[in-house]
Amino acid sequence: MTYPVLSVLDNSGDHNIIWHVQTYPAALPTGAWIADEQQLTDLLKDTVVFLTPGSTAPENAPVATIEGVRVDVDKQVAEYNKHGIRLPSLGARTVEAQYRGEPEAEAAWRTAMELVEIAGGWLEIEAKRRARKALAEAFGAEVQPLPLDTE
Repeated sequence: MTYPVLSVLDNSGDHNIIWHVQTYPAALPTGAWIADEQQLTDLLKDTVVFLTPGSTAPENAPVATIEGVRVDVDKQVAEYNKHGIRLPSLGARTVEAQYRGEPEAEAAWRTAMELVEIAGGWLEIEAKRRARKALAEAFGAEVQPLPLDTE
């Protein structure tokens, strides 16, 4: 089973700002770059891209949105809940952390932190699902990847 790495891209200014977010085995920001065009291609390879406002998607990049991920998670939780066991969906956003870094990287960082929160929430849902015998039998004993529909 493959677990996606998420790339947040902010190319709305003079630089390409990229943050990577790991989705398994833990939801963590795993790297940040101010990248040139060649680095951009390499850093986005095999990832799902999330754009900050005003950014544009590189050609052929799989793109997802935060709103779309939340909808996809809600759909999957609803599918789990059809088996007679109630699992919670993602909660509301918690208090935002204070940013300390290059001003041009703040929008990408904020998006990355929201994705960390969503991916962490998904891992909590999956832990609860796997602990329920009926759901583990119906959907597998392994942690399912974060549900992502891409454009």
